[in-house]
Amino acid sequence: MMDGRAVRMLGVLAAAVLTAIVGAATEPAVPPAAELGELLARHEEHAALTPEQRARTKRPEFDHPPLSKEAAAAWKQSLWTAWKERLAARKPDAPQQLGFPRGWLKPENGVTVGAVQADWWKGAEEKVRVTMRYGARTPGTKPERGWPVFINLHGGGNNPQENDMGWAASMAQYPVQQGLCISPRAPVDSTGSWNDPASIAALERLLVELPAKWDIDTDRVYLMGYSMGAIGVLHLGPSLPDRWAAVAASAGFSYLGARSRSAPENLLNLPVMIQIGTADMDFQRYPLAREFAQAVQALGKQTGSGYRIEYREHAGQGHQIDDRDTPAWLAACSREPLPKRVVWHQPLLPLPLGTADTPKLLEKNYDFRAYLRHRCYWLRNDAPAAFQRLDVSRAGNEFRIDTACHVPRLTLLLDDRFVDLDEPVRVLDGTQELVAMRVPRTVDALAASLVEYGDPELMFCAELEVAAPDSVAAMERRQPTTAEELRTRAQERVALKQFAGAAADIEAALVLEPGTAAAVLPLVRDLHAHLEDLPRFIDATRRLAAARPDDAEAQASAAAVLLKVEPESLRDAPAALRHATRAMELTQHKNPQVGGLLALAQFRNGNRDEAVATVKAALALLPAGRVPKLQAELEAALATYGAADAQ
Repeated sequence: MMDGRAVRMLGVLAAAVLTAIVGAATEPAVPPAAELGELLARHEEHAALTPEQRARTKRPEFDHPPLSKEAAAAWKQSLWTAWKERLAARKPDAPQQLGFPRGWLKPENGVTVGAVQADWWKGAEEKVRVTMRYGARTPGTKPERGWPVFINLHGGGNNPQENDMGWAASMAQYPVQQGLCISPRAPVDSTGSWNDPASIAALERLLVELPAKWDIDTDRVYLMGYSMGAIGVLHLGPSLPDRWAAVAASAGFSYLGARSRSAPENLLNLPVMIQIGTADMDFQRYPLAREFAQAVQALGKQTGSGYRIEYREHAGQGHQIDDRDTPAWLAACSREPLPKRVVWHQPLLPLPLGTADTPKLLEKNYDFRAYLRHRCYWLRNDAPAAFQRLDVSRAGNEFRIDTACHVPRLTLLLDDRFVDLDEPVRVLDGTQELVAMRVPRTVDALAASLVEYGDPELMFCAELEVAAPDSVAAMERRQPTTAEELRTRAQERVALKQFAGAAADIEAALVLEPGTAAAVLPLVRDLHAHLEDLPRFIDATRRLAAARPDDAEAQASAAAVLLKVEPESLRDAPAALRHATRAMELTQHKNPQVGGLLALAQFRNGNRDEAVATVKAALALLPAGRVPKLQAELEAALATYGAADAQ
């Protein structure tokens, strides 16, 4: 049996023989446009399959021998031209009535209206077609490299009328001096409209189609948003870091840790701007935005490079802030499509789904697959999974995998712009060589990368698949000695559904670094809830409230647990009242849900008159008919407290 070194040597020799044969052969000529269209069509059909079907179905292959450097460049240009012509000629099956803001339809306003259609898989056999409308305008003159693109995500929520108003206002919201301004309308109406799988699919399709309709600079595509739009930015930025030159979020927020579906770690090469009012406390926007910004800043200090963030607090301001300088800040940034290091984390799968393994969880929550990315810069993972973490660097023809968690196989996307494909490419796991071989340039690699992204700067002519090292197994073999190692192993154990071990690791890390309690206790609490360990869950909730005295959500959660979860004999009504009162102060007495919680705490402490007054105040905060469930709960509480008072 041959050892690993012998196998690698055979690979190098085979590549050398292949190159000699190819060198003697005639370069394949670029075929006519019709044949290029057929090639692209077959790749599009494969890309449209479900994730399971793609895994079972071999990608289209064409009988073209490997290409030289010059031939690859010629094929790339011809494929790109054919792709643009193919998209420009395509007529979408738009609905009969597409509503647009009335002012946009006046010719003198210079707004072009359009729509894109995208398909996404809601279930293994259920494909949904979604239509997203947008308006476009082009202030200024077009630069030589093409238009910079400013995509502005409107604010709103689950009310269609509010979303329509936000959409109409988004076109003139920012003073863009030069560029293609795109204002899309969220295709769904929900609290997190821009985070919905349908919206993500539509936005990705918009990015693919823009170059066919407009002459754009794909290295200067910017994403910005306000309020709900900012929530979308802080998801789509880290989730698709290779699609943007920079992103900007104003008056919005994102969660970190187990509640997040995107990771700040992915922002290594993507500049981000966050602006927030210090009095913007609804939904805890200000503290959550600040926490996200601090996480990015900490990553920058840790790495010493990358993670560029512009964080601005507007002192004393609420949800309305002056962020009109956003386009100017964005316009100074350009994308680096081929960075020397890529950090790529997949989102965390929400823990409350159960203790089953990941495949079974995905069966229950098929939508979650829409949040798993297959590509990031020059990396591709054909079987993405929750909890994936990758950290890969390159220098010349050498690639080093520093971290590879939950990635059984990894594909490097290569191109002559940053690799000498006439020489062997080496892939290392630390100092251990995984592979060293010549990688052929192929038409299929060019076509597949083009169809997936529709971006000429992210077309690659060669692919190298490697078996990634198993960082998870390595972590289990050694005993962590530092808090950071314990937290890292806890994350690995969460991914493996070893929740008790994960909780033990985090508790051990807290002993070593008590100052991290505010950051890690939410996960401890969720893990104990998952394990149905009620005493430890209650204890973690109390400790979290103590560690986060200025976090309204932590205070309200503690009050709710002490009032509703803790056994009757152990309920701590005075502590619940303290936490609920603090949560009410932090939300500036404007959150009716917290008001209902405070009223219950007051009632449990024997303060019936105060409870009645608090419930009435909470009901007065509710918009008529907008939150029927909460309104019914508050009315029932008012009847209960009033009846008790009458007795």
